[in-house]
Amino acid sequence: MDEFEFLYLTLQKLGLDIDNIKTKKELFPAAASIQGELRRNPKLKLGMIRDCVYFIFFNDIIQKIGKVGGGKRCLHKRILDYRSSDPTGIAIKEAISKNMVVNIVALEFKFEKQIEFGVEIEGVVRGPMLEKELIKRAAKLGMNLPLNKNKG
Repeated sequence: MDEFEFLYLTLQKLGLDIDNIKTKKELFPAAASIQGELRRNPKLKLGMIRDCVYFIFFNDIIQKIGKVGGGKRCLHKRILDYRSSDPTGIAIKEAISKNMVVNIVALEFKFEKQIEFGVEIEGVVRGPMLEKELIKRAAKLGMNLPLNKNKG
């Protein structure tokens, strides 16, 4: 069994094309609970992932669908937020203190620059759009996302 089978099953329930995601290798394990704390994947470098949808799981049960996108924000900084006193960070710390396994996995998009009316801008649109749609689908399926304040 694949280590992220729980993730694939959840994404499939949400209507995503799992075979395509696996083929393109677009899932990135961003952080996990290790030895009593949330640890960032050492391969996740500052500025590396700037447009993504990520999923937070406690004991293989989805807790949050989030996104990184816009400005200079990146997944590395978001993981740092979740190690602080951010409300989601507090929930993660509480889960870890109860010996729950926490995983944060990102579905990454290629960050692109585009030209709009002759001006080059950084294109960060996929993550926010997909996040909203997945939150709506999760609600329709009765999935509880206790760490999501944004309901899409």
